[in-house]
This record gives sequence, structure tokens and C-alpha cells, in this order.
Amino acid sequence: DAAARDAAGDFARDVLVQIHDRSRLAVDPPVGGWDRDISTSEEIVNAATAYDLLLGAGYDLGADRAEIVRRLASVTDELRTNFVDLSTAGGVAQLHQNNHRTKSGAAMAVAAVALGGDVDDELARRWWDTGVDLVDDVQRHVLITGDGAYAEGPFYYRFTLQNLLPFLDAWERHLGTGSWTTADGLTVPFLGDRPQFARTQRWMLDLTLPDGTLAPIDDGNPGRSSYFGALPSTLPTAAAGYWRWADTPQPLETDGNVDLGPEAIVAYDLALAPAPPTWAPTQFYVEGGNAVFRSAWSDDATMALVLGEHDTASEFGRDRTGAGRYPQSHEHAEPGAFLLEAFGERLALDPGYLSFSEHDEVNRPEHHNVVLVDGAGPADYLDASFAWADDPFGRPPAEGQATIAATLDSGSLDAATVATAYRGATIARRFLFGDDRYLVVADAIDADPGIELTWMVHGNGGGTSGGTFEATATGGRWTIGGGRLDAAIASTAGTP
Repeated sequence: DAAARDAAGDFARDVLVQIHDRSRLAVDPPVGGWDRDISTSEEIVNAATAYDLLLGAGYDLGADRAEIVRRLASVTDELRTNFVDLSTAGGVAQLHQNNHRTKSGAAMAVAAVALGGDVDDELARRWWDTGVDLVDDVQRHVLITGDGAYAEGPFYYRFTLQNLLPFLDAWERHLGTGSWTTADGLTVPFLGDRPQFARTQRWMLDLTLPDGTLAPIDDGNPGRSSYFGALPSTLPTAAAGYWRWADTPQPLETDGNVDLGPEAIVAYDLALAPAPPTWAPTQFYVEGGNAVFRSAWSDDATMALVLGEHDTASEFGRDRTGAGRYPQSHEHAEPGAFLLEAFGERLALDPGYLSFSEHDEVNRPEHHNVVLVDGAGPADYLDASFAWADDPFGRPPAEGQATIAATLDSGSLDAATVATAYRGATIARRFLFGDDRYLVVADAIDADPGIELTWMVHGNGGGTSGGTFEATATGGRWTIGGGRLDAAIASTAGTP
């Protein structure tokens, strides 16, 4: 009713006249900090879309309009300045070459559209140009592989979508699907209808667990569902996305620091019937570094996800010129790691993510199901990322770069090999997924005599898990809920 609409408008107006008018990158803690461009970008997207919606609905902001415009323009311009002038905000924007860059760029562009006509045209043009440059830089070059995988993992792609989808909507609404040429002469295509963008959405579906949540690899929190219903309905995966959007512990998910409910209302096509994917449950992303073994698309399916990442997929991506982009901080050095789920239970675990300040507690090789060489895996990739500065056109200075090869998808057996090398050992891990039920891992290792090899398996049982663990003569047994993992190891060199 009219009174409720007016009350909602009044509430939004009262919030908008109080939005922080500074880039939090340039403000000391606790209000700001070196990584708080994330917060600023989300505040800009929320404020810009709310302002645009109020005007579109005919709400009269009266004398408050000028203050809202001033605040939103001030924070947007300072955020842009922090990214293009590294003498500001201590130059910390140089550290943000990942989701930060996409989210901040998307926010600048959304503000440029929302404040069109309220600010000088050249000012809005600068915001838009910088914004589309930053988004394109990450989403077509630095962190997306040719087969669509996103290097930071599904969790951070979900996080990125909170800003990216409003940006794509604004672009298509005002420019259609055409490209844009910046004042500096850079031509940027519309990301939303690029085949690479479509492949990423399919990758996101393929990297859902049987319960519909996103696989918690790299820095990824377990138990998160993605925004499949807010994606463009023209995607070839739209029907499968709608099915997955509803078939998950957080059905019809839109919540986040930027709520995508409005985008979902506009984007969702009621004429399109949700349906499980029509493609094979087992999929291989060789460039993306993921081998997905899946028995079916049902909630009680058996699924194993194997990791064998290199170059871009391991966050050693390159910009438009071919130069390595650094630093990157959300990658785990876990060549040949795997997770296993079956019968609605997590059985063999990937540690995932707690928070950025705590990720060292779960991001080391020994936290994953990998082979350790003399008790260690590859050296930390963040250090290697910084070291790449010495020769950014050369190979990444990182051990443990891995490649997936020799893939097979058949009626009774699926298979893939992960080849890697670190700590003086060359390792080929052959994964066999038999009868949609059994996972066999066969390691062929070339290492000097006397090197100690450790086969890590992290099962879900014992301790405070709610399940049980018992050691066996050849391995161990983990029992949790209705699922059980029996793990055994054998060696050609004798009893392990």
C-alpha cells in the first residue's frame, strides 16, 4: 500500500544520507583498513542501486538528494583514485588483484550509471572507464581459465557475483551487449554474453556437491549456495541453474553483503522449467585443474573432486600483456588433493576456509589429502606469488604446479591422472572411480632413496565430528551419519 511504500522510501533515504563518504582503504581501522575496499565497494553498490530505485519509483528525495549524491560521488571518486594513483591510501590497492579488483571496479561502474545526470559527465565517464577496465582485467584474463574455472574457487566467485551481477545488469540495460571503448582506447567486450562467462556458470554447477552447496576448495567456506537464479536466463545452463538454486540447503539464495533479490526477481524466467543438468555427471576441467567424478545428480550421489591446478588455475594468472599478476592470496598448494562425498555425508575432507585472518590454520599442504615428501608439500604459493615480481614474463617460481591428463569417462569406470613435482619428487596420481562407488588412488613416485613419503587422508569421524574413527591394519575407517569411508594403503615397496 501507499503508506508502506512511503515508509520504505523514508527508511532508504535516511540510510542514504548517512553513507560513509570516504574510501575505507584510505581510512584507519576500525572504520577502514588495507583490505576494506571490499566494504566500500559493497556500500557503493547498495547505495547506488537504492538511489536509482527510489528515483525510478518516483520517490521525492527533496533537499536530501544533493547530500546523497555528494556522499556517493565522494566515496566512488576516492575509491577510484586509490586504484589508479598508488601514492594514495599507502598504495595498498596494489595488493588487490583478485575479487577485490572486480568488486571495486563493478561498484565504480554502477555508481557512474546511477549518478548519470547528477554529476559531471566526464567524472562519471572516468568511474565507468576504470570500473570496466578492472572487471575485464580479472574476469577475462587474470583469474579465469579458458574452460571457465575461477582461480579463487567457487566460494569467492559467489562473493564476486554480489557486485558483478548488478554491474552486468547496468551495462546491458544501457549499452545492450555491445562493447565499450574507454577514453584511453581500450575496447572491452560485454562479459555477460561471452562464451567464457557461460563456461564459468557451468563450472560453478559442476563444482556443487551432491547437496547443492559449493565445493569448499582453496579459501572456500563449506555449506554455501550460489545465486543461480539471479543469472541471465539466456545462459545455456539456465534450467540446470534454476534446479540447483532450489535444490540446496539454502534454497533460492540471494543473501549476502549485497542482496541479489532484486536481480533474481528481474532475471528469473518463469517460463523456463528447472531441470537437472543434461550433461554427464563426471566432468574434467584440464585447464581449470578440476576432475569431477560424480555418480549422478541426486542428493545421495557419490562424488569425488580431484585438484590438479597450474598457471591461472593456481592463481598464477597473466594480464592482457602476458605479464604475471601478483600477489594472490587465496590459493592452497595441494597438487593431487581430493575430497569425497557419498550418501549425503562428507567422507574425505578438504579443509576449506575459516576466514582470511585464520586461513593459515587450514591452507597448508598437510591439511589436504596429498602426498608429503619428508613431511612437507610445496612451499606456500603466496611467497611464490610475490617472488614472481622478479620475472613476471617467466614461469611462476612455484613447485607443485599440476596437470590433469589421461581422462576417461565410461559406463563403469572414470579416471584421471594428476602429474606434479615438488621437494625433489615427481608424482603421478592416477584416480580411478569405479562402479560409481569406489575411489582408487595409485601413486607412481620417483624420489631419491631415503626420502620419507606420507599419504595424507583426512576423514570425517572421531573427535567432535559426531562420527567415529578406528585404525585398521592397512589404514582407517571413518563413520559419520549414514556414510562410511574405509581407506587402505598398499605399496610395492612393502608394508607402509
